[in-house]
This record gives sequence, structure tokens and C-alpha cells, in this order.
Amino acid sequence: LMGGRSSEHDVSLASGRSVCAGLVEAGYEAVPVEIPRDGTLELAPLEGVDVVFPALHGPFGEDGTVQGLLDLLDVPYVGAGVAGSAVAMDKALFKDVMRANGIPTTESTTFARDERVEVGYELPVVVKPARLGSSVGISIAHSPEELDAAVELARAHDDKILVERFVDGREVECSVL
Repeated sequence: LMGGRSSEHDVSLASGRSVCAGLVEAGYEAVPVEIPRDGTLELAPLEGVDVVFPALHGPFGEDGTVQGLLDLLDVPYVGAGVAGSAVAMDKALFKDVMRANGIPTTESTTFARDERVEVGYELPVVVKPARLGSSVGISIAHSPEELDAAVELARAHDDKILVERFVDGREVECSVL
């Protein structure tokens, strides 16, 4: 499954096409199902499939909603289930769960749409929508002016934003098929 209603629609299409190509190269039959931006999904393409690979990014894909639908339809899928997906999708909630379990995480503050953003630690900071994927609406602010612009950008994607201390390091990503 790829595409969908999220502002990360195009990123999802690229991910989905890459996953399909990898599966075909590995000798599997892969059927790409593109969900349009309006979110309509014809359930017929899911009938008789062995397993669904959700390559959806952001809300209505990574947040447990599609996993819940697939559970209701008794269609197997790869990845986390409803609860794990929902918690992981909300970056602020995920950080709260980590902290509650004694797992260190970057210092951060969550702000609602109507709250004034005041950061209690030095710039630079990372500003991001709390409940979106990790491809859209994220900025690193080095000055108060950049912070204002970053908050505006993040709020264009979510009513809840996360501001966290910038960590200078290397980001490593990997996929598992």
C-alpha cells in the first residue's frame, strides 16, 4: 500500500515503488496498490493476498489506522500493530513512554497550536510536527527568526508540535524486509 491522504503522499509512493521492486527482485509477486490523495481504497485489491506491506507515511498509514483496518479484514501485514504504530507515530507520546521507562531521550517540549513557543534551552533546536512522519515539516532553528519560521512550518502540518534540543550526530537508517 502506498500514497494515501498524508502530506507525505509522494514520499510514500517512492517508498512503495522501492519495496515492490525489491520484492520482485527477490522473486516475489508484488502488487502495487496506490491510494489516491483523497484516501479512497478499493478493498478488492486486498482479497486473496498473502500479506500487505504498508508503505504509507504519516497519518492514515503509519499511525495504526490502516493496521486496524487490516486487522478487521483478517488480512496479514508486516510491521507493528495498531498500538505500537499509534504510539510511535506521536513523537511526543513516544518520548513520554521512553522517559517513563527510564530510556534516555533528547530533551524536548510539546506545544499545542495556541501555545506560544518558548524554548528553555539553547539554540539550535529541531522543530517538527508531533504526529507526522519524518520527511515533511521538520526544521533546525539556529536563531529566534528561524525558530518562528520552523514553528509556522510545523504547525502547517499538525496542531501539536515538538521542539527538541539539537543533537549533532550521525543519523543512521536501515530497512528490514
